[in-house]
Amino acid sequence: MHVEYDDLQGWITVNSPLERVHHPLQLIRIFADDTQETGGLTAAPHSDAGDATVNMDPQEVCVWTDGSCSENGTKYARAGSGLWYGADDARNRAVRLPGEYLSNNIAELSAILLSLQSHRDVQTVKIISDSSYAITSATTLLKRRLDHGFLQVPNAEYVAALVAEILSTRSRILVQKVKGHAGIEGNEGADREAARG
Repeated sequence: MHVEYDDLQGWITVNSPLERVHHPLQLIRIFADDTQETGGLTAAPHSDAGDATVNMDPQEVCVWTDGSCSENGTKYARAGSGLWYGADDARNRAVRLPGEYLSNNIAELSAILLSLQSHRDVQTVKIISDSSYAITSATTLLKRRLDHGFLQVPNAEYVAALVAEILSTRSRILVQKVKGHAGIEGNEGADREAARG
């Protein structure tokens, strides 16, 4: 089954979870959880962007993302993230994730994070994924996780890095969930890239 992204319906806009503040005290948040150690994963630094429409590529980009992991959740886990733009597209990428105790969910989150980091100067970034977990982390659960300081959130450092990237991007972000392993060309392409990672 060949599906062009323009034919797909149901795009979800990723909105900033930050509300307008009326007093500086509304911005103060202190969270602590001494039971978790962070591995230092963060969103990549941005330059001072200024106005969101200045110096941005006027085009939009659509990227299919996927994550893959063997030995899921173990010390010997091997995980990869894949980005797929089209057949024989030079932008297609396979990324091997470093570390131990990786999972398919970490690989899925990392694929979306990488796609956002790769397109900071594009006005609209469309991301298509088969991962409900990654999409809900970037949409419906985003504000709740931010409000609670990512405490007791599985894969907290990866979710926090994705949220930080979403908060700092100037791009309009649209995401869409598709069924995995259903013969959809873009999803199959991203799956191949993730497996190579």
